[in-house]
Amino acid sequence: MYAIVATDEVLAFGLTPRQAMEDFARRASCCYYGPTPEVYSCSPELYRQLEAVTSDDILLIPCRVDSDGVAVPAKDATAGLSRNNG
Repeated sequence: MYAIVATDEVLAFGLTPRQAMEDFARRASCCYYGPTPEVYSCSPELYRQLEAVTSDDILLIPCRVDSDGVAVPAKDATAGLSRNNG
């Protein structure tokens, strides 16, 4: 389970790094202008939150990367946030 993360927000996700990059290309690559996103392993809890989002909009789910380099839910995050980019 992997997440594409930039500026403490998940932009895309997938079961493999390749699937996460494909999800990013589908969701955000044509309209994302921000810091370079990075691929991180994703905690099961965060992955469940991401799977619950049914929208194809850009994901902007708050997260943080823990000391082991794993993307986990932000402590003050609201599950299922998504913003329409257009």
